Amino acid sequence: MKTDATGRSNKRDVANRVIFLLDSLWQGNRTAMANAVGCCQSAVSQIATGRRPPGRSLLTRIASLPVVNPGWLLTGDGEPLLTTKGVQTTEPCLPISDRPLTGSPLVLGVKLTGETFPVQHSFAGPGRYWLRIKPGTAITKDGQAKVDADDLVLMESSSEVWLADPPWLDRRIGFVQLGKAPEGVRLQLVVFQSHVRRSTFTLTARVPGKTKRIAIDLQGPSKTHRRDKSSQRGLSLASRRLRSVSETASIEQIVGAAVLMVRQVGPSR
Repeated sequence: MKTDATGRSNKRDVANRVIFLLDSLWQGNRTAMANAVGCCQSAVSQIATGRRPPGRSLLTRIASLPVVNPGWLLTGDGEPLLTTKGVQTTEPCLPISDRPLTGSPLVLGVKLTGETFPVQHSFAGPGRYWLRIKPGTAITKDGQAKVDADDLVLMESSSEVWLADPPWLDRRIGFVQLGKAPEGVRLQLVVFQSHVRRSTFTLTARVPGKTKRIAIDLQGPSKTHRRDKSSQRGLSLASRRLRSVSETASIEQIVGAAVLMVRQVGPSR
């Protein structure tokens, strides 16, 4: 084992690159990264907090992920992530869209770019697709979201996910369909935030770059989520507590939410 200054520096550099992947692919969620690479959560936490460098076994597992550039991980050379072009992989590839979809990509294929990007089997699904963030999008200027132009965000378009479990939306990027057809419909990019007070769950959506918030009504036509009285009380509570709430939307107006993010371009740490 190297103990000189160069060895310590190399270990720090590799650890920093692992932390970069943690932030980029799993948005800082250590448990999610541990599950993806097949290690314990404590191992990821020790690297993230600087208590120990990544071991050879863990680096091998991370390097085997289809989106990770092994050369960059070990040496810092090249780009952090790989595209599917010229790369053979047994992992499923999902379509890339430059615009948010209002339904399954299997149905709305006309809006796709024709490009694909790999994803682990555990993250694949018929309602999922990659959304490429355009330059100038408000979310790229939001310090809390940590999203940059050209990043790929894995989107879930199946409403059954959040209708069955509204707290799943907490702190996720998503889109809410506002307005009325045919002229006034628009898709608003938001960051969902949940609130719990006195056993009452409420959900709001923060609009990046603005003070505006949207109160999400959990009591909709769907019978999947059975919290009628609590939802009604929660919506009223959210509207009273958050003075910036200027609009209300049903949970069934949500058309997509982020599952994870891939940072397309990043520094070699």
